[in-house]
Amino acid sequence: MTHPARHGTGPRAVITALDLDRTAVLAGESVTVGWRTRGASLICITRPDGDTVELDARSGRGSYRFTATMTGAVRAVAYDRSDASPEWVRPVAVFELPETVAVGIPDLRNIPMPVFGRTGPVIPDANGVAAAFLAARPRDLRLGQRMETLIASGPPGVPPPPLGLLPDRFHPAPWLTGPLTEPRRPSRLRAWLLRRGDDG
Repeated sequence: MTHPARHGTGPRAVITALDLDRTAVLAGESVTVGWRTRGASLICITRPDGDTVELDARSGRGSYRFTATMTGAVRAVAYDRSDASPEWVRPVAVFELPETVAVGIPDLRNIPMPVFGRTGPVIPDANGVAAAFLAARPRDLRLGQRMETLIASGPPGVPPPPLGLLPDRFHPAPWLTGPLTEPRRPSRLRAWLLRRGDDG
């Protein structure tokens, strides 16, 4: 069996290699075609969009760069003076950039937010009990302190809780009608203390 190229029955110009540096790109990015030929004086490369470029192939190798705009195939054919090589095909996939969508950002400057470390939490306080606790100085918060004393020493203008809100034995009304004093001792205990004083 004889080689057809030796007797002139086959193409003398042949493509021996055709490669793409990338086979999947975003629209607008570049793709480089690398090629090698033998016995060719010219190579024609057709891009996926149909445009064709003719390149000098006498050196036997070269490259061509183009901007990809659509998915398709890169085709190449080499030529000598009288005939052409078989066509080589290399596919390339082109992806469109996604459309940008404007997303509104809410304006948070006018939303009230607590300043931690500078102000206390906002507590619903219809009767002034919480205000008295928050306004009390640390030295006033003694163990066993009576609730009526704490409420009475609260900020000026804060009314005591309404009757019925607290048990009678805790309600501060008897101590808020006049100067803040301790509640009166029972009469029996007072009489016993007076007798002890007289005996002494």
